[in-house]
Amino acid sequence: MKKSRTQLVQSISWQEIEKGYTELIKNGLTIMPMLDLVMHIQKTGLSNRLFASMSMQKLVIGIYEELEWNNETLHVEFSNQERKWLFTYYSGSSKSINYNRVYNEEQGIEKFDQFISNINW
Repeated sequence: MKKSRTQLVQSISWQEIEKGYTELIKNGLTIMPMLDLVMHIQKTGLSNRLFASMSMQKLVIGIYEELEWNNETLHVEFSNQERKWLFTYYSGSSKSINYNRVYNEEQGIEKFDQFISNINW
């Protein structure tokens, strides 16, 4: 029986993430809410204790510099078509989703702050 390998991803700085989303927006991707969230994280100082990695549509956030993709990470996505946020949290190595919520565009940052507070990050 093959053991599955842990998928570790090195986090990148919040400044790099901001720059990445800014470039994507300049190139026509309409993901301003994601950039707004990144700016909020930097402005509030959460960037000093949270680490992240990004793709075009997803921000993976955790408390360790090396992120295990589906272990103690919050996956944040924003759907442009629906104008909604999707927050998915994986708490342990079982790879099971422990928290999966959809929020309206206006609620994104507020719900993010609530989640971070509730989980004591």
